[in-house]
Amino acid sequence: MVKGTGFKRFSAVLVIAFLLTIATPAAMTFAAEDNQNDEEIILVVEDVNEEVNEDVNNEEQVAEEVEATENEEAVEEVDLEEEAAEEAVEEEPVNEEELESNEEENQAVDENSNENSENNDGKLSIYVKGVKISSDVEPFIDSNNRTQVPFRAIGEALGAKVDWVAGLQQVIVSNDESTVVMIIGDKNYYVNSATLQMDTAPIIKDSRTFIPLRALGEALNCEVTWDSETRTVHVE
Repeated sequence: MVKGTGFKRFSAVLVIAFLLTIATPAAMTFAAEDNQNDEEIILVVEDVNEEVNEDVNNEEQVAEEVEATENEEAVEEVDLEEEAAEEAVEEEPVNEEELESNEEENQAVDENSNENSENNDGKLSIYVKGVKISSDVEPFIDSNNRTQVPFRAIGEALGAKVDWVAGLQQVIVSNDESTVVMIIGDKNYYVNSATLQMDTAPIIKDSRTFIPLRALGEALNCEVTWDSETRTVHVE
């Protein structure tokens, strides 16, 4: 019985060894095939990546070539336009009469600019019927934004008779039609028999008597206009 058991065990060991001998090469074969398949897959993926990279590089190269071509065409168009403009300038005849006319216009503009610059030096200019009034004292704009002028200079320029009544501090300016009476510091003034009011008053400044120009001019039936750009008053 013991010998029989030992033989059975020995037989079982032989069977197991035989099975292992058969199974191991098969398993190794399967593993090798799996590794080979993985390597083939990796190679296929790498090939696909290379093709994709080549496509991207080709697209970038094509885009660069297109951009370079467009830039060259744009530069050529600009050059052609400049050449055409130069040819037009060269072909256009010179009109001497037109040049002389332009020079005269430019000279007139320069003269007007010089005149305006002289009047824009901060001083006021007074013109009566186109003639500039000269005085040893300058007119000015008072706190009520009204032009004050030396009464004797403006009165005489208007062809009127001018009187100063020191005791009453009155200025009297008269012509053939009207007599105007103004009082220092008083906004009321008198034209013939009428009493009128202005928004400012005559003033004594630096020992000289100034009166509102617009009020006097309109009282003597004159038109008074103001040019803010040249700081000039015109009395017509």
